[in-house]
Amino acid sequence: MAKVLKILIRTVLQAAMIFAVLYVFVFPVSIRGTSMQSTLYDGDRVVASRFLGRLGLYKAGDIIIFSERVNDENRNMVKRVIAVEDDKVVIRSGKVFVNDKPVNDEYISGYTKGNLSITVPKGCIFVMGDNREASFDSRQYGSVEKRNVHAKVIARVYPFDRFKLY
Repeated sequence: MAKVLKILIRTVLQAAMIFAVLYVFVFPVSIRGTSMQSTLYDGDRVVASRFLGRLGLYKAGDIIIFSERVNDENRNMVKRVIAVEDDKVVIRSGKVFVNDKPVNDEYISGYTKGNLSITVPKGCIFVMGDNREASFDSRQYGSVEKRNVHAKVIARVYPFDRFKLY
């Protein structure tokens, strides 16, 4: 009987550890929509780290998952961090500049609409989708509060032939 109890306790502890790793530290996310094309496509699966997101261990260029209130509804979104607090973001003539330097264009698809000049407030970040023509992002709803960031995307795991670490 004691041996069975020992096995049961060990099994429960192992299951708790697996749960902690899968749902506290990393978790799977299914991408919905086209705002992150050509990096992430509708139906792609990514793995995200709650730990990195909650601790703010992300920077400009990283892909994050956050919640934003849109039309009186909280929505989870996946976007790229363009700028962090105190950075100056300027959008003009289809180009994005952060602190007077052009943002890397290699992952961007589509034309970046809008004319904008803001300084990202304390405790906030500025986000945009890679598919600039189809993205609903900080150009429309403003800077995102860091406390609303849930996770940092660390890898695309599906489709398997497009596996990539971020």
